[in-house]
Amino acid sequence: MGTELHDLLARLVTSVSHCYGISNTERKELEQAFHTWVTAARTDEPTTSTKARCTLEEAIAHCESIGLTKQDGSWFHNKMLGQGWKNGGQSVKCWRSTIRAWKDKGGIFPSQCNRYQMQPISPAHKAFMAQKRMEQIEQKLRDIRNQASEEMGQPVYTEQQRNERKKLKDEYQQLQEIVGFKLV
Repeated sequence: MGTELHDLLARLVTSVSHCYGISNTERKELEQAFHTWVTAARTDEPTTSTKARCTLEEAIAHCESIGLTKQDGSWFHNKMLGQGWKNGGQSVKCWRSTIRAWKDKGGIFPSQCNRYQMQPISPAHKAFMAQKRMEQIEQKLRDIRNQASEEMGQPVYTEQQRNERKKLKDEYQQLQEIVGFKLV
Protein backbone atom coordinates (compact mmCIF):
# COMPACT_ATOMS: atom_id res chain seq x y z
CA MET A 1 0.00 0.00 0.00
CA GLY A 2 2.76 2.46 0.94
CA THR A 3 4.73 1.69 -2.25
CA GLU A 4 1.61 2.21 -4.38
CA LEU A 5 0.98 5.55 -2.69
CA HIS A 6 4.59 6.56 -3.22
CA ASP A 7 4.41 5.65 -6.92
CA LEU A 8 1.15 7.57 -7.30
CA LEU A 9 2.66 10.66 -5.68
CA ALA A 10 5.79 10.38 -7.86
CA ARG A 11 3.61 10.34 -10.98
CA LEU A 12 1.65 13.29 -9.66
CA VAL A 13 4.85 15.27 -9.04
CA THR A 14 6.05 14.46 -12.56
CA SER A 15 2.72 15.59 -14.08
CA VAL A 16 2.63 18.78 -12.06
CA SER A 17 6.24 19.58 -12.92
CA HIS A 18 5.51 19.26 -16.65
CA CYS A 19 2.35 21.39 -16.42
CA TYR A 20 3.93 24.17 -14.40
CA GLY A 21 7.42 24.03 -15.84
CA ILE A 22 9.14 23.00 -12.60
CA SER A 23 12.88 22.34 -12.97
CA ASN A 24 14.42 18.93 -12.32
CA THR A 25 16.00 20.20 -9.08
CA GLU A 26 12.65 21.48 -7.79
CA ARG A 27 10.95 18.24 -8.90
CA LYS A 28 13.49 16.15 -6.98
CA GLU A 29 12.99 18.32 -3.88
CA LEU A 30 9.23 17.88 -4.22
CA GLU A 31 9.62 14.10 -4.63
CA GLN A 32 11.84 13.98 -1.55
CA ALA A 33 9.28 15.96 0.45
CA PHE A 34 6.51 13.57 -0.63
CA HIS A 35 8.70 10.58 0.16
CA THR A 36 9.36 11.94 3.66
CA TRP A 37 5.65 12.59 4.15
CA VAL A 38 4.67 9.07 3.00
CA THR A 39 7.34 7.46 5.19
CA ALA A 40 6.17 9.42 8.22
CA ALA A 41 2.55 8.46 7.53
CA ARG A 42 3.44 4.74 7.38
CA THR A 43 5.29 4.55 10.67
CA ASP A 44 3.62 2.60 13.46
CA GLU A 45 5.74 4.10 16.22
CA PRO A 46 3.73 6.05 18.80
CA THR A 47 4.87 9.56 19.45
CA THR A 48 4.72 11.27 22.80
CA SER A 49 2.51 13.97 21.31
CA THR A 50 -0.36 11.60 20.49
CA LYS A 51 -3.13 11.35 23.04
CA ALA A 52 -3.84 7.68 22.36
CA ARG A 53 -0.41 6.35 23.36
CA CYS A 54 2.19 7.23 25.95
CA THR A 55 5.70 6.30 26.98
CA LEU A 56 6.39 4.25 30.09
CA GLU A 57 7.75 7.36 31.80
CA GLU A 58 4.60 9.37 30.97
CA ALA A 59 2.33 6.63 32.32
CA ILE A 60 4.31 6.39 35.57
CA ALA A 61 4.40 10.18 36.02
CA HIS A 62 0.66 10.52 35.40
CA CYS A 63 -0.20 7.66 37.76
CA GLU A 64 1.92 9.19 40.51
CA SER A 65 0.36 12.63 39.91
CA ILE A 66 -3.13 11.25 40.60
CA GLY A 67 -2.22 9.13 43.61
CA LEU A 68 -1.44 5.78 42.02
CA THR A 69 1.91 3.99 42.25
CA LYS A 70 4.85 3.65 39.86
CA GLN A 71 3.96 -0.02 39.55
CA ASP A 72 0.45 0.98 38.43
CA GLY A 73 1.94 3.15 35.66
CA SER A 74 4.21 0.35 34.53
CA TRP A 75 1.33 -2.14 34.67
CA PHE A 76 -0.91 0.17 32.60
CA HIS A 77 1.75 0.75 29.93
CA ASN A 78 2.53 -2.97 29.62
CA LYS A 79 -1.17 -3.84 29.48
CA MET A 80 -1.79 -1.29 26.72
CA LEU A 81 1.21 -2.50 24.72
CA GLY A 82 -0.02 -6.07 25.03
CA GLN A 83 -3.56 -5.16 23.94
CA GLY A 84 -2.47 -2.97 21.04
CA TRP A 85 -3.67 0.21 22.80
CA LYS A 86 -7.24 -1.09 22.91
CA ASN A 87 -9.70 -1.04 25.79
CA GLY A 88 -12.76 -3.24 25.50
CA GLY A 89 -11.98 -3.82 21.83
CA GLN A 90 -11.97 -0.09 21.06
CA SER A 91 -8.86 1.97 20.33
CA VAL A 92 -7.81 4.15 23.25
CA LYS A 93 -8.38 7.79 22.36
CA CYS A 94 -6.80 9.36 25.45
CA TRP A 95 -4.57 7.32 27.73
CA ARG A 96 -4.79 9.85 30.57
CA SER A 97 -8.58 9.61 30.56
CA THR A 98 -8.36 5.82 30.57
CA ILE A 99 -6.09 5.87 33.63
CA ARG A 100 -8.40 8.31 35.47
CA ALA A 101 -11.50 6.27 34.61
CA TRP A 102 -9.90 3.02 35.75
CA LYS A 103 -8.72 4.65 38.96
CA ASP A 104 -12.22 5.99 39.69
CA LYS A 105 -13.79 2.61 38.94
CA GLY A 106 -11.45 0.96 41.46
CA GLY A 107 -10.15 -2.59 41.63
CA ILE A 108 -8.37 -2.42 38.28
CA PHE A 109 -4.85 -1.23 39.09
CA PRO A 110 -2.59 -3.57 41.08
CA SER A 111 -2.43 -1.18 44.05
CA GLN A 112 -6.24 -1.27 44.25
CA CYS A 113 -6.49 -5.07 44.34
CA ASN A 114 -6.06 -7.14 47.49
CA ARG A 115 -4.24 -9.87 45.60
CA TYR A 116 -1.31 -7.51 44.98
CA GLN A 117 -1.06 -6.09 48.48
CA MET A 118 1.03 -7.64 51.20
CA GLN A 119 -1.16 -9.38 53.74
CA PRO A 120 -0.16 -9.02 57.40
CA ILE A 121 1.49 -12.06 58.92
CA SER A 122 -0.78 -13.81 61.41
CA PRO A 123 0.43 -14.01 65.04
CA ALA A 124 0.50 -17.81 64.80
CA HIS A 125 2.74 -17.69 61.72
CA LYS A 126 4.96 -15.06 63.32
CA ALA A 127 5.34 -17.28 66.42
CA PHE A 128 6.12 -20.30 64.24
CA MET A 129 8.85 -18.37 62.35
CA ALA A 130 10.27 -17.04 65.63
CA GLN A 131 10.43 -20.55 67.06
CA LYS A 132 12.27 -21.80 63.96
CA ARG A 133 14.80 -18.98 64.30
CA MET A 134 15.21 -19.77 68.00
CA GLU A 135 16.09 -23.35 67.11
CA GLN A 136 18.76 -22.05 64.71
CA ILE A 137 20.17 -19.78 67.42
CA GLU A 138 20.28 -22.67 69.92
CA GLN A 139 22.27 -24.71 67.40
CA LYS A 140 24.71 -21.83 66.80
CA LEU A 141 25.19 -21.40 70.56
CA ARG A 142 25.97 -25.14 70.85
CA ASP A 143 28.46 -24.86 67.97
CA ILE A 144 30.23 -21.92 69.63
CA ARG A 145 30.40 -23.86 72.91
CA ASN A 146 31.89 -26.87 71.13
CA GLN A 147 34.54 -24.67 69.49
CA ALA A 148 35.52 -23.00 72.76
CA SER A 149 38.49 -24.24 74.72
CA GLU A 150 37.95 -25.60 78.22
CA GLU A 151 39.59 -24.76 81.47
CA MET A 152 38.67 -26.72 84.56
CA GLY A 153 35.52 -28.08 82.86
CA GLN A 154 34.24 -24.62 81.91
CA PRO A 155 34.24 -23.14 78.37
CA VAL A 156 36.68 -20.32 77.69
CA TYR A 157 35.48 -18.09 74.86
CA THR A 158 37.50 -15.81 72.62
CA GLU A 159 36.46 -12.16 72.30
CA GLN A 160 34.80 -12.88 68.94
CA GLN A 161 32.92 -15.86 70.40
CA ARG A 162 31.71 -13.76 73.38
CA ASN A 163 30.42 -11.04 71.03
CA GLU A 164 28.66 -13.58 68.83
CA ARG A 165 27.05 -15.26 71.87
CA LYS A 166 25.82 -11.91 73.17
CA LYS A 167 24.20 -11.02 69.82
CA LEU A 168 22.56 -14.41 69.57
CA LYS A 169 21.26 -14.31 73.16
CA ASP A 170 19.82 -10.80 72.64
CA GLU A 171 18.05 -11.92 69.46
CA TYR A 172 16.84 -15.07 71.25
CA GLN A 173 15.33 -12.95 74.04
CA GLN A 174 13.44 -10.77 71.52
CA LEU A 175 12.10 -13.89 69.81
CA GLN A 176 10.93 -15.27 73.16
CA GLU A 177 8.65 -12.24 73.51
CA ILE A 178 7.09 -13.03 70.11
CA VAL A 179 6.60 -16.69 70.97
CA GLY A 180 5.29 -15.78 74.40
CA PHE A 181 7.26 -18.25 76.48
CA LYS A 182 10.82 -19.29 77.25
CA LEU A 183 12.31 -22.42 75.81
CA VAL A 184 14.66 -24.33 78.05
